[in-house]
Amino acid sequence: MNDRKITFIICVNNEKYMDECRYYISQLEMPEGFERDIIEVREAKSMTSGYQTAMESSDAKYKIYMHQDVFLINRKMLHEMLDIFSDESIGLIGTFGGSLYPDGDVHLYWDKGSTLNANYSFVEQYKFGQMPIYEEVDAVDGMFMATQYDIDWDLRFTGFHMYDVTQSIRFRQSGYKVCVSMNDDSWTLHDSGYCDLSVYDDYREKLFEYYPECFYEKKNIERDPSQFDDDEVSLNKLFDEIIVSEKENYGHSKYENMTIESFWEEYCNVKFPVRRMEFGFPKEGWICLKNWILEKKITPTFLFFVAAHACLDPQKVADQIDELFA
Repeated sequence: MNDRKITFIICVNNEKYMDECRYYISQLEMPEGFERDIIEVREAKSMTSGYQTAMESSDAKYKIYMHQDVFLINRKMLHEMLDIFSDESIGLIGTFGGSLYPDGDVHLYWDKGSTLNANYSFVEQYKFGQMPIYEEVDAVDGMFMATQYDIDWDLRFTGFHMYDVTQSIRFRQSGYKVCVSMNDDSWTLHDSGYCDLSVYDDYREKLFEYYPECFYEKKNIERDPSQFDDDEVSLNKLFDEIIVSEKENYGHSKYENMTIESFWEEYCNVKFPVRRMEFGFPKEGWICLKNWILEKKITPTFLFFVAAHACLDPQKVADQIDELFA
């Protein structure tokens, strides 16, 4: 095992998001004497099978399992992660997590940690608790899971739900602590859209079957559909709003004759460099925005529209855009 190596393990089904994820990894400050690599898992049948195969192929002591739509916005996070792992009793670190409840409805109980979360309409910061720099929890969210020991994943959980909960349980059953980072500057931005819970309760039932010592209150849980917005509806709202805004300002909008898929591709092409600018990444990562305006590939209205919906601090970004053209 190479104790000076950090491997990022990511299941991939969207190359655009993976490119952006890779950009943020490339910008991290590396601890002295450490090396890093990325294992990109494609066509995985499940998160557990993809992660298990990648884990077995890596000699890195430190492994970071993360979603392709997670962007590491704190460039010092590897230093902070290693500081936490200096406590050898800690096996698993996340950025968001909480307690496990016996009804198995873990999704609504995350109440510890710090992360930014983005949907189609806005970005918000989830921050629960204060110092110290980490807090012990029962389980962490699977968007980001850093380990310093290898524990087999529970391959009985096929698909893409509850793998994070079961892995957290396995670490605790092996005698290791599971923690979330509580640093002032969040490590992650999760560009996840809205939650798809269509099969969530099916996997919740599996928790009762395989981990009865943790989950034993088999009550039915009524879900309010309005609690979880619909991706397609939200995207259509964005689509309609930008068309209206551009027609008000210019009398026309090129998006009127564009499919929603093409609109979303262009929206992502702009929101990624806009966020790089917001979080202070090098200019070469976002100067394309100015060129696109000058070349009339996008309008100022579209640029400000993206900033208003895709950034944590839209006013700050609007000021940065103004300065860009001053």
